[in-house]
Amino acid sequence: MIDPTLFLLFTPLYLWASVQSVIMSQLILVVNRCAANVFLAMFFLLTGINAAFQFLLVFTDFRLTHPEYVFVSDVIGLCYGPVLYLYYRYLLREDFCSRDLLHFVPAALFLAYFFLYELGVAGPFQYENYIDQPQHVAVLCTIMLSNLIYLSLCLFSIRRRKSGRGNHEFRLITLLDFLIGALLLKSVFNVFVFGFHSILGTEIMDMVRTAKDTVFIGTNLVIITGAQIFFVRYPEVLNRDWFEHSESTAEPSDKPDGDAAESQPAPGTAQAEKKQTGSDATPQYLPQSAPTAEAATAPRTQIPDAQAQACIDKLNRLLDEKRMFLNAELSEKDLAEALGVPSYYLSKVLNQHLGKRFNEYINERRVAEAQRLLTSKDTANRTMFAISLDSGFKSESVFYTNFKKFTGCTPRAYKLQHTPSKG
Repeated sequence: MIDPTLFLLFTPLYLWASVQSVIMSQLILVVNRCAANVFLAMFFLLTGINAAFQFLLVFTDFRLTHPEYVFVSDVIGLCYGPVLYLYYRYLLREDFCSRDLLHFVPAALFLAYFFLYELGVAGPFQYENYIDQPQHVAVLCTIMLSNLIYLSLCLFSIRRRKSGRGNHEFRLITLLDFLIGALLLKSVFNVFVFGFHSILGTEIMDMVRTAKDTVFIGTNLVIITGAQIFFVRYPEVLNRDWFEHSESTAEPSDKPDGDAAESQPAPGTAQAEKKQTGSDATPQYLPQSAPTAEAATAPRTQIPDAQAQACIDKLNRLLDEKRMFLNAELSEKDLAEALGVPSYYLSKVLNQHLGKRFNEYINERRVAEAQRLLTSKDTANRTMFAISLDSGFKSESVFYTNFKKFTGCTPRAYKLQHTPSKG
């Protein structure tokens, strides 16, 4: 017997979750039907279908008239982890790989078992003979284990790419963190619910079912509502061509990786002196930042050329060996400490003898790394999103801006120019 209070409470929540999830899945494909978005749309479509079937099975007589459809929720549960994991993987590569279908083998094996044994060999299927029985508990434990494994793989892979962390513009990572966190929370809650069920048995069956329903719809609502707010605020995360389009149809911004806009060269630098002599071929660089306490007490004398060249050689060797420019959070102070010189000294060497500020020098290195990755056979299938991560940029928009600034073309155009024709 269904509790009328619970029916009135849960019905609008389940219906809202199922309808909104299906609408979101369709809108994602309308915005951009790339491989990554196909899996993201699949994730929300599965969420909507699962919510609809859970409502029918728990709060209506559907489980008595059509008990065989109980398999739908279990199959979807086995697909959640692989779908979200493949969404992340396809953010990093462009081409479809048929081997990725192997991630859905557990779901296929469960379907084979259910139709061949439960519906075939075991005889007429009844809801009570499957739900909360040992075979169903084993399936639910497999689902929870699958979710924990796949979501942990996503988190591990994201954390390993530290170059993409720590910037509010890198919204795709934020979205992934949110979806992964919500599903991990759901899996952990389910572990506790089944733990109490296995310890206390059938004495608290009604309480366990209510807890499962609450956890299910609660996490679904968090995922759907949070994703909707996220997409409204940052719609560009659904369009993988948005960054390139915005950078190729307008002049690139002169803001380097997270620093202030470029302007006239600082007085006293080599670039300022060349500009005063009327040289038009010399680019303009960033202004000097506000002096720090360390810089205020620094000597104002010119660093001898031999001494500066020794520092530059040591700097180049350090970057070549440790590749510190791949760290998106690298600061001038960090690099100076690794080099064994004060930060004002490093700044003066870069300005006086290279005519570059720290950010421009590091971003030039990152662009060179991106050029190498774009023309390498090992990274031929990597997306621009992945290239920007692996080059050390904080966001894809900053990657496009700096790449066009130093090469005169967009990354995709550069890749096409340097990719041998198959013909």
